[in-house]
Amino acid sequence: MFYLANLCYADAPCKQYLYDLFNSVQLKDIEKRNKIWDVDLLERIVAYVIANVGTTFSETSLAKFLKSEQRTASPKTILNDSKYCCEAYLFYW
Repeated sequence: MFYLANLCYADAPCKQYLYDLFNSVQLKDIEKRNKIWDVDLLERIVAYVIANVGTTFSETSLAKFLKSEQRTASPKTILNDSKYCCEAYLFYW
């Protein structure tokens, strides 16, 4: 991440660079390799897991959370998407 030095470690450009890097390397890689068609769901799962680091939860509780946000997803889909993220070393489940 040497490019951050070129941005003089300015807050907004650095955040944008890291966000773009994350999206292009991780999410698009996971998307293409596993032929995920519901990218929004994948992004919500990743956001939930990252926001709840250190909290114990299951795919069922995550499905209930998504339902409260008017998004439906089966626990099996959540488990599969989580497995794909683990295979890409995005997080450890």
